[in-house]
Amino acid sequence: TKFEISPRATAKIDYDFIVELIVSIVERQRKEDEEKQRQQSHTSSRRKGGGGSTSNTKNNNDKMDGAILVFLPGKGEISALTRTLFRHQSSNNSNNSTPFFSDKRQCSILPL
Repeated sequence: TKFEISPRATAKIDYDFIVELIVSIVERQRKEDEEKQRQQSHTSSRRKGGGGSTSNTKNNNDKMDGAILVFLPGKGEISALTRTLFRHQSSNNSNNSTPFFSDKRQCSILPL
């Protein structure tokens, strides 16, 4: 029995596209989380009648957790994507020389 390899299996992986997709997912999730926090803050202040000083909003040090899984065919491809992620500069981070994914407070990259 002869097995044929799919043409996609031999095509070059577009690491930059994967990075842009991950950044897009992260930025979209952050915007949605910020909107939810604004809505919760607005709702809680309306319930209190505007007179209370307590707040149910999240502290800026709190972070939203999540995960993005990327499956690649081998260790070399995983290493190449990891290097590309560490070099990537986010558009929101353009004034800062630190690459977006190298900030350990923001994300963890676990090549498994």
